[in-house]
Amino acid sequence: MEFIEQIQDILNDHAHIVAVFSIALGILNCYFGYKIFKFVLGIVGFCAGFLTAGALGMIIFGGETSVAFLLAVFGGIIGAFFMVMFYKFGIFILGAGLGAFLSIMITGTAGQEANIFLITALALAGGITALLLQKLMIIIATSFGGSWGIVSGAFSFFGKEADLTAMINRPEILKSMGWIYYLMLLLWLVIGFSGVFFQAVADKKRDSGK
Repeated sequence: MEFIEQIQDILNDHAHIVAVFSIALGILNCYFGYKIFKFVLGIVGFCAGFLTAGALGMIIFGGETSVAFLLAVFGGIIGAFFMVMFYKFGIFILGAGLGAFLSIMITGTAGQEANIFLITALALAGGITALLLQKLMIIIATSFGGSWGIVSGAFSFFGKEADLTAMINRPEILKSMGWIYYLMLLLWLVIGFSGVFFQAVADKKRDSGK
């Protein structure tokens, strides 16, 4: 979509600033995601509402970027409010997002194109699991979501970007990155598991009152 492509161009023009924010937010999300979960939900809701409303604005108003941007901001605010107010829906979306991301990593590692059936199946499984095991899934989703922010942000400083939008459209591009991708994958897993451990220990201390 044209609006999303324009946003991508803006982000690419300020790649280093975006990378710093990605790392900073990634650290917060990875190690304190459960504690600041409503804040995380607000960010997710804002981004989803921003992109959706902006893309619709471009279609409805025939490419008027300024109008589309205003609608995008309004849509982002609505999205953030909706996600925070409807907490369980937000948990489902977070779990579904983790499942969809996992499907992209699987098909990307295999060098295959996106599989809509696999994406749908893992997204539904992730969403339902998140509702059944809320605390555990929030910790896992925020840890690995934050870990990806840290890794992708750090690697972008070296010109090795893994554009999430491009990955969704063409996950097979991950395979073409060669050994760099496998290094990113390894670091993503290591940092993600460290986040799960850190948050689990912190949660246990809160429960015990220490």
